[in-house]
Parts: sequence; C-alpha cells; structure tokens
Amino acid sequence: MFLALNALGAPLTRAASIVAPFPGDPDYIAQGTMVGAKTGPHRSTFTTRYQGEPAVASRPLSVHPQSTLNGDLSGNHAAKLGPKSLPPIYGGYTAVVYGMKEPAPFTTRSQFQDGPSRRNDFVNLNVYLESNQPQPAGLEFSFTGAFLFPAGESGTPAIVPLETITNVMFFVASQRTPARLSRVLVRDADSGDYYVSDYHESENKAVIALAGAKWAKINPTDLTIAGDYLPAAFQRVDHIGVYSTIPVTELAEPLPTFGVICNVAVHSFEYTLSR
Repeated sequence: MFLALNALGAPLTRAASIVAPFPGDPDYIAQGTMVGAKTGPHRSTFTTRYQGEPAVASRPLSVHPQSTLNGDLSGNHAAKLGPKSLPPIYGGYTAVVYGMKEPAPFTTRSQFQDGPSRRNDFVNLNVYLESNQPQPAGLEFSFTGAFLFPAGESGTPAIVPLETITNVMFFVASQRTPARLSRVLVRDADSGDYYVSDYHESENKAVIALAGAKWAKINPTDLTIAGDYLPAAFQRVDHIGVYSTIPVTELAEPLPTFGVICNVAVHSFEYTLSR
C-alpha cells in the first residue's frame, strides 16, 4: 500500500474543512436573539381548528424538487446574497394543539426573512392563532419541526460519508419555550430514509459532535414517530439539517389577536468534515 509523505517523511494529512449548506450572517443575531424571526414571505400555509379534541396540523418531510419549503426563493441561490438567494430548504412539521380555553383555528406556515439588504436569510416554522379574538392563558400545544438542506456548499447536491462528519453547528431559536431540543437530521443517500441523532442541544447556538452518535429512523409523514436509537445502519448522506422538538407546553400568558403560538427558526447551518 502506498502512503503519501511530506518533505520531512511524515504522513500527509488533510485539514478539516467546513461546509455551509445554509450560510448565516451575524447581522441577524443580536446578543443571541434572532432579529425579525416572525416576519417575511411565507409558503406552505395550512389552517385547522381546535374544537375540543387534539387538533393536528402536519406537513410530510420530502426532498422532491417541488416540495421545497421556500419554493421560488430557492432559485439561483449560489451566485448572490439577498432576495431570492436562499438555497433549497426542505422540511416538515407536526403541530398539535391539545387545549384552548376558547376553541379557534390555528395555522402552520413556513416564513422566510428575505429582505432587500445584501445579507443571508433565515427560515421559520410558525404556528399562529388564526383568530381575530384574543386567546386566554392556558393554550396547550406541542411542535416538531424539520429543516433539511442538500449536503453541499450553499445547498448544492453532494453525497457525504457519515463517518467524515465530525461536528454540526447551527443557530436555532424559538420565541417562547425554553424546552426545545434540537438534533441532527440526515437523509440516507442510498435508502432515502430519514434519521435523527440521539445527541441533542437545547441552546440557540448549537455545536453537536457526532462521534459515537446513535440514530433513530423517523416517519416522514408524522415527525413525532421515531424508532430506537441504534448505531448507524447507513454510510452516506445526501441531505443534512435540524430536527427540533417542543414538548407539550402550556402558555402561561394570553395570546393577542393572530398571535404566534410557537416558532422554530434556523439562521445558519454548517458542518465540519474530517477529510
């Protein structure tokens, strides 16, 4: 076997590299708070109504070219920043409202900060009270959301050996709940199945090392359904992203007219390759 050597006779090693499928920009972060996390154009709107039994709003997870959350905003993303520069963003969600003091409709939607400035943008999954009447305190809900990007630089197609992904870094925020957990989400490049890591992070600025991680297969039609965490049964990934869960939560404060029940927003996403 041939071993490459440097001028001193030592084995050559490749430096680790960082890949940014969803590049971020510090202009959007102020002291750990995401700026404008509830604004922007939206896609994928779905409204349902709570009427006394748990009500579910969901969107399956898919990477079909016509299933991007951001639709036309994904075009021509590599050549510029600013409007219409977002890379393709795939995703899904399962939102459940367990109780409202005054039954009303609610809406899930994906929203994008895509203003006229030359800054990179971010994506939100939001659940809104869809009513012109305020809601008293006590609304109960849970939320599971997924964001998935093609694994290459700025969301370009790529297939990456799982064993070479050492660390995953992203900035994720939620308006209200401190109980959010975020995990690494990947798509098996060979089977097309989706897996989430047992390693997780609760802070907004997340760094997750994947050495020794176990993985659970998730149901793309209901993101709350996952298998057991086991050593990886796959070797290559072609999409990578964030899977965030907010457990059953009761709001201690009333909601204003058309108020935000909850949101999960991702500002940036990148990972480190060992080679």
